[in-house]
Amino acid sequence: MTDETLAFRRNTATREHIRAHLQACDGRFVPSLGSRVDIDTYAGKLANRAASFEAWNGDLLVGLVAAYMNDRATGRGHVTNVSVAADHEGGGIASRLMRMCLEAARENGMSVMTIEVSADTPRSMRLYTRFGFGEPVRDGRSVLLRLQL
Repeated sequence: MTDETLAFRRNTATREHIRAHLQACDGRFVPSLGSRVDIDTYAGKLANRAASFEAWNGDLLVGLVAAYMNDRATGRGHVTNVSVAADHEGGGIASRLMRMCLEAARENGMSVMTIEVSADTPRSMRLYTRFGFGEPVRDGRSVLLRLQL
């Protein structure tokens, strides 16, 4: 499916939309998202505190990038979620949502964005490095990447 059939929006997903999307994508995270957080609680936190960049197929949320961009004192933001439903993967959705997110970060005065990724996900690592994330800090199987805006 191409992104031409999708609607791209910002900050319209409810907690329920986010929860359903994260549950559908749970096993695609390494390690699984549900093994690290309570998905319902996390969905509520994202809905209430994060900026969300969304890909919709009708009423179904199929792509989500969520980021915290509210630390204006330090100008540091953090991408906390990047996920695309399995049947929509490979169509450039994650890239488009990341572009939207980084543009919003600049508009919101962020000077640095970070993202944490599993070292076991080379495809994700390639996506983030294409956007200029680097300066990796490793902590076990996790890698914290940094992007100067």
